[in-house]
Amino acid sequence: LLVLAWWVPLLMSRDLNPIDYVASIAPRPVLFMHGTADTVCPVAMSRRLYAAAGEPKELWLIDGANHYQAMQEMPEQTHPRLLTFFEKCVAR
Repeated sequence: LLVLAWWVPLLMSRDLNPIDYVASIAPRPVLFMHGTADTVCPVAMSRRLYAAAGEPKELWLIDGANHYQAMQEMPEQTHPRLLTFFEKCVAR
């Protein structure tokens, strides 16, 4: 963790808030993935970002997953869902 600690003051010194920028992503697609057992970032954060985002957008709450678990420990759920999302994006 100390190796990555250099970026914390950098982010803290700026007035960066994703909610201020998420709407500008549209019309590019965005997928919010969030584990319901996440103790690092509350699920409410993804819900607020999703509500503020423009279309097209998707919110996927992964039941029981924590902050890092879904991609590594649930590939049978996450990989097909991500592939479907990317295929829809490419087909646009």
